[in-house]
Amino acid sequence: ASEYWLEFARRGDPNSGSRPKWPHHDPFADRVMDFTNHGAIVGADPLKPRLDLWQRYWQEKE
Repeated sequence: ASEYWLEFARRGDPNSGSRPKWPHHDPFADRVMDFTNHGAIVGADPLKPRLDLWQRYWQEKE
């Protein structure tokens, strides 16, 4: 993970080298960069159902 931060600090873009590409943020894509023991992977956000539940809860409270 630290390689991504170093590259971002140096060049303003975390992507370079042979690491998996860190995708640009898209609020409608529901994907996250997960740093596992086997390397970085991009996949679905495992917390999305819980976050969506809280979002609906707070919208109903307004």
